[in-house]
Amino acid sequence: MEFKSKIQEGINEFQQNTFFVADYLKCNLVTRQKIVSLINDDGRIEGTGLFVIIRYDIPDDECHIGMGQGPTYSTVKI
Repeated sequence: MEFKSKIQEGINEFQQNTFFVADYLKCNLVTRQKIVSLINDDGRIEGTGLFVIIRYDIPDDECHIGMGQGPTYSTVKI
């Protein structure tokens, strides 16, 4: 699926730039509806371990992938 490959690219970018393991994907509700088929019952994206967090200040079709409370994240356009 195209969404999953874009998310994987964002994970790779974040981990290459920071050397930390990504653990969240932040997006708004509109974007979450587009990727809902990738999200399991635990609220994580299947096969990646990323926990999906809803943020209303993120634009439509954009995801932020990062770790913990750190200020650094990679941006993915869905």
